[in-house]
Amino acid sequence: MTLIMEKKNYSKNSPEIILLRELIQKSVDFKIRTPADFNSLAELINEKTGEMLSPTTLKRLWGYIDGAETTRQCTLNILTKYLGYKSWDEFIADCEKHYEIQSKPILSYSISSATLNNGQKLILEWMPNRQIVIEYLGENKWIVTESQNSKVQIGDTFICNFFIQNEPLYVESFTHENNEPVPFVMGAKSGLTKLAKL
Repeated sequence: MTLIMEKKNYSKNSPEIILLRELIQKSVDFKIRTPADFNSLAELINEKTGEMLSPTTLKRLWGYIDGAETTRQCTLNILTKYLGYKSWDEFIADCEKHYEIQSKPILSYSISSATLNNGQKLILEWMPNRQIVIEYLGENKWIVTESQNSKVQIGDTFICNFFIQNEPLYVESFTHENNEPVPFVMGAKSGLTKLAKL
């Protein structure tokens, strides 16, 4: 009998993968935010593990470019070996022992991009006195159409598939003016104080 091993994929926004990215960022002496940085990281990973990960794969995992929402376990095995673990499974076991990764139901009001039509607008507010209106462009992409008291400006775009009131809003591929797209957070301390459809 031949056993077929299931190949698992993991959401790149899961708490474990977010922690993995944070630990890798702490392990290097540069901010991971430009194409050259991802090239350098790929070289460091190859030097330490003897295995190759393309800069493009790393960019997708960090949300620097659009791509798959999940990450293959073979990729995660290489990244955790870079941090000194034998495998992704060993990293997960260590997380459960030493890191505070909590699970809880979402009880606050929330909106999923998948339930909206193109052109739908949302109003978002967070402390202190920040307010933006965003318009849905489809495929989880949004554009800012109004902005008050915020660094987020009209014309900025980002990727987000889920909004939760009273929680920080983490978005991918945030693009401001002609700058490179980066991950971005709104309401980091107080969360979204207002979330509503217009």
